[in-house]
Amino acid sequence: QVLKEGQEITVEVLEIDQQQRRIALARVPQEGEFGEIPVVGATVEGIVDGIANFGVFVRLGPGRKGLVPNPELGIDRGADPRRFFKPGDTVKVKVLDVQENGKRIRLSRKAVLEEQERGQVEGYLAQAGQDQQVSLGTLGDILRKKLGK
Repeated sequence: QVLKEGQEITVEVLEIDQQQRRIALARVPQEGEFGEIPVVGATVEGIVDGIANFGVFVRLGPGRKGLVPNPELGIDRGADPRRFFKPGDTVKVKVLDVQENGKRIRLSRKAVLEEQERGQVEGYLAQAGQDQQVSLGTLGDILRKKLGK
């Protein structure tokens, strides 16, 4: 249980539905309740918190959310993010920008995917370089040996 009866908290009014007689509230975290401010360039894991037409919101920790704008999602341009992400999904993202003391955080999934791909290519090239050292030579070398020249 997060709250106790009679406990005073600060809330933000998100929505008022007069027809249903409902009010949607969000608890405003108190000073010190926020997670650490992420460092620009760091790769972090987060949980998809919401999906909008312009990008995906990712929860990074207590009181910390960031936005992965559509161009940074690593999906085809014009594709609907709802087809690729669902609330609750865990995603790895890179911190691109932090503003307003950590209140606005811009993230990139595309940068993480590119780093992973670069690592795979470098690993392949390193392996290919080792394989080449034990090769039998070029086709021309083999033919020259066979022809005795």
